[in-house]
Amino acid sequence: MSLLKFTRYVEWWEYKLPPLLSVAYATLIYYDYPLENAWKQIITLLAAVIVGAIYVSVINDLTDIKEDLKAGKRNSMANLPITIRFVIVAIILVAAVFFGYLFYPDLKSIVFYALAYVVFSLYSIRPFRFKERGLLGVACDAMGAHLFPALLITANLIYFINVESDLWWYVAISSWSLLYGVRGILWHQFYDRENDLKSHTRTYASKVEPEDFKFSETLIMIFETLGFMIFVGHIYNEAILWSALMYVCLVFLRIFILKRKIRIIVTNPGESYQLFLNEFYIVFLPIALIIHMCSTQPFAKLVLIFHVTLFPMNTLLAIKDCVFSCKRLFKRFI
Repeated sequence: MSLLKFTRYVEWWEYKLPPLLSVAYATLIYYDYPLENAWKQIITLLAAVIVGAIYVSVINDLTDIKEDLKAGKRNSMANLPITIRFVIVAIILVAAVFFGYLFYPDLKSIVFYALAYVVFSLYSIRPFRFKERGLLGVACDAMGAHLFPALLITANLIYFINVESDLWWYVAISSWSLLYGVRGILWHQFYDRENDLKSHTRTYASKVEPEDFKFSETLIMIFETLGFMIFVGHIYNEAILWSALMYVCLVFLRIFILKRKIRIIVTNPGESYQLFLNEFYIVFLPIALIIHMCSTQPFAKLVLIFHVTLFPMNTLLAIKDCVFSCKRLFKRFI
C-alpha cells in the first residue's frame, strides 16, 4: 500500500505549490537578492509547506470518514486502525515542530506557520468544524492553504535576506493570496456540492444555489484581480507581460478551438472548462519570474529546469493544448 495515497498529493502538488513558489521568486526580485544564495532556504520553505499540505489531507480524511461513507466517497483513512491514524498524525506534527525549530529565532515565520495548522484544525476538527459554518469555513481554508503559507515564505525570506520588512509588500502578497484562496475553496465546495448534500455536510456552497452565486463570484474575481495587480505592480517586468500575453492566447485558443468555457468558480457537471487565471498563477507566472532572473543570474537557468521538472503536468498540458489548437487552426486556413 503506497504511503502517497494518504497525502492526496495529486490535489495540491501541481496546484498549490507553484503559486507559493511565485511568492518566493517575487520576494527575491522585489528585494533584489540573488536566487543562488537563497535556493536552499526556498527548498526548506517548500518542504515545510508540503508537510502542512500533508497534514491538511490527513486531517480532512480523518474528520470526514462518516460523511464520505454516506456520500459513497473513497477515504484512505477509513480502514486504518485508530493506532495507525494516531501515529500518522503524530509523525506529521513532529515534522512540523522540526520546521518550526529550523525557523527559530524568526518568530514571525513560526507564527505564520503555526497559524496555518491552527486554522485548518479549526476547519476540520470537531467540535469547531468551521467547514460547516459557512463563510467562516471558507476563510479558514483560504488562510490555511494560501494566505499563511504565502506570509510564511515572505517573512522568512525577508528574515533570511536580513532586510527591513516592507508593509506594502506584505499587503500585496496578502491581498492576492487570500482572495485566490477564497476562490479556490469555493470552487472545491461547489464542485463537491452534491456529495456534501448526500452526506449532510453543511458547507457554504451546500446552502447556496449555484445559479444565485454568479454576482458573488464576479465580485470575488474583481477583487482578486485587483489584489494580483497590486502584487505584480511591485515587481513588473517584461517577462510577466509576455507570459500574460501567451496565457491570453492560450485562453482564446481553448475557447474557439477546444470549445472550453471560461469559469470563475461555479462549473456545470460534465462541461469542458478552464478556471480564469488559475493556469496563469500555476504555470506562467512562476516560470516568467524565473526567466526574468535568468537575464542577470545564470544560476536561475538551473532553477528553471528544476521547477519545470517538479511541476511538469500543467506545463505540458498547456503546451499540448497550444500545439493541438494551432494545428487545428492551421488546417482551417489550408
